[in-house]
Amino acid sequence: MKRYAVLLCGSVLAWSSAQGAEIHYDYAQLDVIIGAELENGDEFDYDGVGLEVSAHFVPSVFGFAEANSRRLELDDFDAAFSTFSVGAGVRHGFVLGAAGQALDVFGTLSLENYQLMSSTRGWGVGGGLRWVPMPEVEIAVGLRYVDYGSLDEPAPELDGDVDGIRYSLRGLVHLTRNSALLVDLRFGDLEIENGDSMDLKEREVRLGYRWYY
Repeated sequence: MKRYAVLLCGSVLAWSSAQGAEIHYDYAQLDVIIGAELENGDEFDYDGVGLEVSAHFVPSVFGFAEANSRRLELDDFDAAFSTFSVGAGVRHGFVLGAAGQALDVFGTLSLENYQLMSSTRGWGVGGGLRWVPMPEVEIAVGLRYVDYGSLDEPAPELDGDVDGIRYSLRGLVHLTRNSALLVDLRFGDLEIENGDSMDLKEREVRLGYRWYY
């Protein structure tokens, strides 16, 4: 009888752990950029905010939208640049080990908007991993190729096609079943091509709050 009781308790604990490690795609998230640098030969510090929303349609398909507003403080004026993405993704989940750790692999397609004095539209394709080693913690990595199309700027050096890679590393700590705090490291390696090429490198550290609905 004791052996059966131990087996039953072990099964219940494993089931509870697997349930607690579930990965959710229904959330709204607000980020504050607390440290950032834009490099294009010179280096500029900037700040900003970001908003992200995700919703699960069916077990393997989700939609998302993300808006980011950034502000550069230059010597003689302030400059703003922003991005907006909306798209859909597919995901496939795995359960790792007896502890029931959750791991999701996902891919996305998106429409992209980039604004730097003028606005341009393009597309993006990406993918990544979301891993929940324990119910209170999530680690996520993502990578996305973006082609923003062509900017038409007053400054000749900013005219041209804009594309590149964006990637991120996130760590989340769940406070309750419906809320989490996160640290988000984001990087953007973009290129403006207009005969010559100019690199734009973005480096950001963000703090955020996520609410699951």
